[in-house]
Amino acid sequence: LIQDVVGSHCQTHDIYLLSKCQDARAVLLAHQVKQAGKSVGVDLFDDYFSQTSDSRFIRLRHWLRSISPLCSFILCSTSGMADIAHQYAPEVPVQILNDPSPSFDKGRLAELLAAKVKNAQATRRIDIAWFGMGDNPSFPVGLADLVGFGCEIDRLRGYGYEVKLEIMTNSRAMTPDRLADLKRLSTPYTLSEWSEPAEIEMLKRSLLAFLPVNAQSFSRVKSLNRAITALCYGAQVLSAGFPLYGA
Repeated sequence: LIQDVVGSHCQTHDIYLLSKCQDARAVLLAHQVKQAGKSVGVDLFDDYFSQTSDSRFIRLRHWLRSISPLCSFILCSTSGMADIAHQYAPEVPVQILNDPSPSFDKGRLAELLAAKVKNAQATRRIDIAWFGMGDNPSFPVGLADLVGFGCEIDRLRGYGYEVKLEIMTNSRAMTPDRLADLKRLSTPYTLSEWSEPAEIEMLKRSLLAFLPVNAQSFSRVKSLNRAITALCYGAQVLSAGFPLYGA
């Protein structure tokens, strides 16, 4: 815990990386680390900084301005997030570290893809997966994107195939209002709680992974990890909205 480090002599390590601690403790620790002659950096994992007209994030923008002069580097996972970091700290080096992806066997993946196509042709059914965090306390994402772009799934119907949608998300996102919104989907669906093993099994049996993205600044700088995960388990990516997964 960061409070266990604050107040120490900061001599244990050469580099300190601060992640998901956007408050005064991080600034205090950064001061101590710098005074000890060590390097400190921050991990900017999400964009809560570019919405300059949104008063909800004033404290976060102030935090980044306060800690940036103390940093030896900034870490992020996308070039879009790096651009935002440069706006706040143009003199601080920004390192882009891609999110990890699952390992896969090319031969086994080819067999899985062939089996999925064969199953779709035999059953005349397209199995589609949507997975991930279904909510965010500050932005409409997740299930809101799924409902907003659900018509793109419905367009697959009417070509001799039925379409089955499987939704897997966190339990916190399953509020009465969001569940009511899901009724706007024209495609039949099932809904279950997310877990990593369950996600893997769902992707293995799904022909497509549907990954819509809205164009708000928070969504535009997300990493490609969901698309890469889907591809590694043999699910082709169908996206809509902002072309985050175009690459």
